[in-house]
Amino acid sequence: MKKFVCAMLIISSNLFATSENVINEVIHSVMKEKSIPGIAVAYFDGQHEVFYNFGLADVGENIPVASDTIFAIASITKVFTSTQLAIEVLRGRMNLKDSVVKYLPALKNNRLALEQITLQDLATHTSSLPRIPPPRKQGYNHQKVIQFLRNWNPSYPIGTKYLYSNLAFGVLGIAEGNAEKMDYMDLIRRDILTPLYMHSTMISVPTEFMKRYARGYDKDGGPAPHFALNAWPAGGALRSTPSDMMKFMLANLNLRGPEELRKAMQLAQQGIFEVNEHLTMGLGWQRFKGRGLLFVDKNGGVEGFSSYIGMVPDKRMGIVLLANKAKTQLTEVGREILAKIIHEQQQMQKQQH
Repeated sequence: MKKFVCAMLIISSNLFATSENVINEVIHSVMKEKSIPGIAVAYFDGQHEVFYNFGLADVGENIPVASDTIFAIASITKVFTSTQLAIEVLRGRMNLKDSVVKYLPALKNNRLALEQITLQDLATHTSSLPRIPPPRKQGYNHQKVIQFLRNWNPSYPIGTKYLYSNLAFGVLGIAEGNAEKMDYMDLIRRDILTPLYMHSTMISVPTEFMKRYARGYDKDGGPAPHFALNAWPAGGALRSTPSDMMKFMLANLNLRGPEELRKAMQLAQQGIFEVNEHLTMGLGWQRFKGRGLLFVDKNGGVEGFSSYIGMVPDKRMGIVLLANKAKTQLTEVGREILAKIIHEQQQMQKQQH
């Protein structure tokens, strides 16, 4: 019996070392190739929560990346928005097939094209809404977004084609807020952030948190301005930390958190719209088949930051990557790390037998 226990401990130790080696190798390589100042990694191997911090959160101040460093998570915000939609559906307050105008009182008019868009269309990027509204000299506020929607006409039949849209998720966030008569941030704080003890996830970073806020860098390596808020924050405005994102990932792996929230997360991850043979959209989440695995993931990018969260649910594994540089293609990095770890662990287990 003692020999068996010792053998299992050795195998477990070797598997863990394999994960660490793969993460170190891939991250160091991509940081060098793309001149990334800093990357934070939150990794779960099915048993262990591990954080790896690489490089600097602020080059000028020589501040290293830490597990409580705040990064803009950009479009990963969308899976918070879609999780909130799933919560509303489970509570019977919204229905995926509802027209969005049911929750936008200012746009109730049977002649509007917007009447045809369902909440599901918004959450699967099949609404035909553009990525963002056309530029305006004065920019957009809530009223100007409503005005744009009032005059909008689809470029293809709604619900038939995948077209990525920040605006669609912004509209979805407005609809959710109206359904609950709450501000979007207050709503996800109540139903997602507070239940998961994600106390460093927010839209606006308060003064007392600014020392932990990473400096973002543009694609040429120069300091980037902090990403400004727009009129559709539910599409990409959240900031978070590796520590908080680990909690979010574990809940999405159905391992931690309140039962209702975990059920909503599982609903959001279900495949709904097949884009092609490799990609199917859930509510916000991508279900990607590649490297012999099914990844459930989401990426993001704004001025100065790139982000990725990816899971292989049948292995109960997941990874979060947060970088303080724009346009770093972290999706491929995250999938490569998970696939390499799984492959090497499978090879090791075969050798043990």
